[in-house]
Amino acid sequence: QFNEKIVFHQVKYLGLMENLRVRRAGFAYRRPYEQFLQRYKSLCPKTWPSYPGTAREGVQLLVSHLKFAGNEYQMG
Repeated sequence: QFNEKIVFHQVKYLGLMENLRVRRAGFAYRRPYEQFLQRYKSLCPKTWPSYPGTAREGVQLLVSHLKFAGNEYQMG
């Protein structure tokens, strides 16, 4: 039996509406900075094999090196 109250609570609790908003905006790939840097650090000589700064700074350096336009990604 479909219970609208329970479904609404689940959608809200799981963050599904926020997830849909982000995906509709075109930012479907969401990863913590540490995971992103660990996976893609080999693409930039300044982040490979290890980056001494913060993971966020490393990711910024990486996307800059790869020449991503500012409207192609969103951080935060």
